Amino acid sequence: NSIAYSKEGKYSQFDVLNDRIDLEDDITALAYFNNLLYVFSKYNMYKVDINANVVIDTTEGIGCKDKDAVVVTDYGMYFADTNHIYHHDGAKINTISYPIDTDTGDSAAKSYTQDFNGDIKLHFSSKYNCLFVISTVDAAVSDIYTYHVLKQRWDYRRAEIKNTDNTFNSRSIVNNVMIPSKI
Repeated sequence: NSIAYSKEGKYSQFDVLNDRIDLEDDITALAYFNNLLYVFSKYNMYKVDINANVVIDTTEGIGCKDKDAVVVTDYGMYFADTNHIYHHDGAKINTISYPIDTDTGDSAAKSYTQDFNGDIKLHFSSKYNCLFVISTVDAAVSDIYTYHVLKQRWDYRRAEIKNTDNTFNSRSIVNNVMIPSKI
């Protein structure tokens, strides 16, 4: 539950007993965005000033599932916890998943919080300005939500995006999801 930092100007020397930041939560993900280090736990987000090595702000109730559920883009930082998907534009955090994480009562309706109860992976395509929210459940066909950052629109798709060794292939994501849909 600690982040150690190196000695100033000596990037391979660490004094982990004295030069560290202790947090109350287990760390699930790290992201560098807007000249700050964002440290995530499942239910909290900490902003760390890397020049002073101090926590400058804590946001409670918003976290990140794991290292695969956060991505930094030219449009901001996107991250997901067990309840929502968020966009941080550098000034404020917006919940962008409301259209896909509420249950309408329709048994055929898709819902991020119900259908993606396993692990997820966020991927961003700068070519299409699209954020991909991919279910990483072990299956040949994956459930995918795409979020077009300029149109602020969600779409649901199913596609084969894994290699033969069962790893995700980012080129396959674009080829199998974006090209057929012509977003």
